[in-house]
Amino acid sequence: MNIAVLHFSARNDGNCAAIAQELTKLHTGHHVEIHPVCEAALSPCRNCAYECFHNAASCPYAQDDVPALYTAILHSDLTYFVLPNYADSPPALYFAFNERSNCFFQGNEELLNAYLAVPKRFIIVSNQPSPIFDALPQYHIAEGITPKLLYLPPRQYCQNSLDGTMMEATEACACLQRFVLGHDKNAMP
Repeated sequence: MNIAVLHFSARNDGNCAAIAQELTKLHTGHHVEIHPVCEAALSPCRNCAYECFHNAASCPYAQDDVPALYTAILHSDLTYFVLPNYADSPPALYFAFNERSNCFFQGNEELLNAYLAVPKRFIIVSNQPSPIFDALPQYHIAEGITPKLLYLPPRQYCQNSLDGTMMEATEACACLQRFVLGHDKNAMP
């Protein structure tokens, strides 16, 4: 099985990166590719004339890493989105990735449907649930599918959100493992 893990933290040594590494361990025997979005050349939509709405290839930023990220998801059998909570919202990297889907899928419903059909799980590093995160999966899964969403609150595991040490807590790893194995669907520990 091919598994893609996209983590959207602005840093590569925090809880999201640690969760991505833990997912690799939990999926031993499978091919797991970690994509730290902070390392991608990702151009947010800006200073254009909506070229992508007429011709996806005309996007002035079509040569950055966004197409490669979406292609990695399309070639996976399962994708994880690991997102931190920044001021009760996903980080800017997520919004840029999401809005740029226009230039990747525009005019290609078959490609979009193939993307939506890839099973996805969402892991949110947040000390409290947020309606924004609850709604986030709707852009990435087919209509009628119940999203698989897990909140991992560092505070619950006596961890500081900024230290990047949450996966050192046995209980946090156990919660992630249950989610991965399918025991906790739509879980809020």
